[in-house]
Amino acid sequence: MKNSASRLNRIPALLLILLFIVAASVLVHLLLPAARLEAVPFHSTLEALGALAALAMAAFLLMLRRSRNDLARYVWVSAALIGMGLLDGFHASVLPGHGFVWLRTAATLAGGVLFALAWLPDRFARSRWANALPWGVAIAAAIFGALSVAFRPMFPLMVVAGQFTADAKIINLLGGLFFLAAAARFSLRHRANESGDDLLFAGLCLLFGAAGVLFSLSQPWHADWWLWHFVRLAAYAIALGYVFVIFQRAEGELAAAKSQLESKVAELGQANQTLQAEIAEHQRAEETVTRQAREIL
Repeated sequence: MKNSASRLNRIPALLLILLFIVAASVLVHLLLPAARLEAVPFHSTLEALGALAALAMAAFLLMLRRSRNDLARYVWVSAALIGMGLLDGFHASVLPGHGFVWLRTAATLAGGVLFALAWLPDRFARSRWANALPWGVAIAAAIFGALSVAFRPMFPLMVVAGQFTADAKIINLLGGLFFLAAAARFSLRHRANESGDDLLFAGLCLLFGAAGVLFSLSQPWHADWWLWHFVRLAAYAIALGYVFVIFQRAEGELAAAKSQLESKVAELGQANQTLQAEIAEHQRAEETVTRQAREIL
C-alpha cells in the first residue's frame, strides 16, 4: 500500500512542477516585459552543452538497450535525443536570424514526435526498423541541419520585426504538446511498474514540453525567452545526472560481480587444492598397499 501511494504521489508532483514553470513564465512576462539580454556566445554555449548532453545520454541508453531485453522502449528516447542533440548543435553554431530560430523549432518538433512514439506497443520497439531508427534519425537530422544552414530562405519565416511568427509559435506549441503526451505515457508506465527510468523520462518530457509551450509566450532575447532556455537546460542537467547515476550503479554492479567472481575462483582454487591433496593421499595409500602386497609375496 505504501509503494502504491508513493507512485500516485509522484505524478501530481510532476504536474505541480509544470504549473510552477508556467506560472513563473507568466510572472516574468508581466513583471519584466522590457528586460532584454542579447548574449549570443552565452546562448550558444547553453545550446551546445544541451546538445552534448542529449547525444551522450542517447549513446548510453543505446548501450544499455543492447545488454537488456526489457529496455526495448529506450529506442524512442534515444532517437529523440539524437535528433534534438544534432539539431540543437546546428542551432548553436549559427548566428541569430531566420535559420537560428528555425533549427530550434525543428529540434522541438522532432524531439516531441519521437518521444511520443513511446505510446506504441512494446513489440514495435523490438522490431527491425526500430533498431535502425536512431541511425536513420541521425542521418536525417544531419542532412536537415546542413540544408537549413545552407538554404535558409527555403524554410518558413520564424521571426519578423523581432517577433516570432505564427508558424514558429504553432510548430513549437505542437512539439510541446507531443512532449506532454510522451510525459503522460511515461507517467502511466511508472505508475504501473514504479520504474525510476520512466519517472525520469516523464520529467524530461514535462520540462521539454513546458519549454515548447512557453515559446509562444516569449520574445527573442527577453527574460521569458531565457526562462524556457533554462528550463530546457534543467532537463538536460537531469539527463546528465541520470547518466552519472546509472554509470555509478553499473560500476558498482560490475565491482560486485568481480568480487563475487574472485570469491568463486578462490573457492574453486581451494577445492582444487583439497582435491589434489586427496588424490595424492589415495596414490600414497595405493602405493603402500602395493608395496605391502609385494612384500607378502
